[in-house]
Parts: sequence; structure tokens; C-alpha cells
Amino acid sequence: LYTRAIKLNPEEALFYSNRALVYIRLQRYEEAVSDCSASIARQPTIKAYARRALAYDSLGMHAEAAHDHR
Repeated sequence: LYTRAIKLNPEEALFYSNRALVYIRLQRYEEAVSDCSASIARQPTIKAYARRALAYDSLGMHAEAAHDHR
């Protein structure tokens, strides 16, 4: 449903961040990083950065994850 919501309102950052959490739970980390980045580009939030850091960690990209924790 988040994908539908994004199609209806592609500028709403929260939809990307929430879909990223779904991708993380499905272990689709690359897609989670992409959605978090889209969310951050629209409206930076702690949740989006934390979720992207988690996805980066899961991909073994620890330097990128550490950068998001700053």
C-alpha cells in the first residue's frame, strides 16, 4: 500500500520511510536504502537516517551506516 500512496503523493517523505521499514523486514536492503534516501531528500528525519543506517549495516556497508548515525 505504501507504493500506491507514493504514486498518489510522491513528495510525502513518510511514505518512503515507512516502505523502507517494510523492505528491511523483508531483508530487501538495497531497496530500503533507496527509499530512505528518497525520504531524506524530501524531509530529513531521524527515523529515515536510522533505517538507512540499519540497511547499510545489513549490507556490510559499515562506514556508510556510521555516517548516517552522526
